[in-house]
Amino acid sequence: MIFIFFTLSFILAQREKVNAQPPETILQETDVVKLNAQVTELSKAKKYDEALPIANRSLELTRANPESSRALIVALTNLAMLQKAKTENEDGTELSENTRKRLLESISLFNEAIKIQIKAFGEETGDEAIMRTELGRLHIKLQNYNEAENELKRALTIRDNRFGSYSKQSFDSLKNLADFYFKEGSLKDALKYYKNALAIGEGAYLNNQSPLIPLLENYIALLMKMNKTEDANKLTERVKLIQIKERSTDTSSVENLLNGKAIRLEIPTYPRTVFNEWFAGTIVVDVVIDEKGKVIKAAARNGPPSFRTAAEDAAKKSKFSSTLLNGKPVTVTGQILYNFLPR
Repeated sequence: MIFIFFTLSFILAQREKVNAQPPETILQETDVVKLNAQVTELSKAKKYDEALPIANRSLELTRANPESSRALIVALTNLAMLQKAKTENEDGTELSENTRKRLLESISLFNEAIKIQIKAFGEETGDEAIMRTELGRLHIKLQNYNEAENELKRALTIRDNRFGSYSKQSFDSLKNLADFYFKEGSLKDALKYYKNALAIGEGAYLNNQSPLIPLLENYIALLMKMNKTEDANKLTERVKLIQIKERSTDTSSVENLLNGKAIRLEIPTYPRTVFNEWFAGTIVVDVVIDEKGKVIKAAARNGPPSFRTAAEDAAKKSKFSSTLLNGKPVTVTGQILYNFLPR
């Protein structure tokens, strides 16, 4: 959530200033830091009712000492995010009066924070883009679609100018706009922004493409709605490949790694039947080694079927020295890891 980011920024800023300020100011700002820390912890635990009065108190203390722009931005955005969080369980066309009131208050708080941000730190900062994105989401919930579109586009422009149009930040803004147009019913606009977001995301997340999955899932839903079944199926296969790679690189469950104990570690052959198929990752093979060091069982845990077979075949051809227990050879179990690179 955004208030975590601002709270940390504020704490760091205060450490540099605190020694030069009068004792009463130090006491007040220390109180604000403590209050903001409580808000953060309670919000993480979704204890919003407990966090709200503390956030209000923090804002009250900060307004009494308006010299610190950063502190006031922190207090405003903390309270804005809490008001928004209190509306999480209500969505749709018929919002209760209380929900509408909270959303409008959140919008007012963000607008005030943005004005202070621009006055103190200039236009087109990363923080302004974050706040405008939140404003866009609030307007969507209120079905103020023109205002939502304007805020989300402004956030995209800021991120393009500040971080570059091929950055992860711009990818996030493009996805936000694509999701907005999909929800609002402008399918052609949604299609355009999903395409642009995917093109940028492929470069921004070159080594780890799992952040692309939420985008791809929404993109697939849009294509199905537009009766573009063939394109949707291609993207579905893309999601599966990313998920396979994600699982393939997780070796946290390896109990007894045997690669370094092999007399001869056979290297798997890259499967010819899928020579042009993209795959990269680590395949974990569970093995049973007999008293003579021969692999008598091999079962891959993960990976596409052809790669699992290649890894299992290689494991069975590998050779290990005998393992002794009290001077006697015994059967052992463990894992062999095989790293596959795309060809």
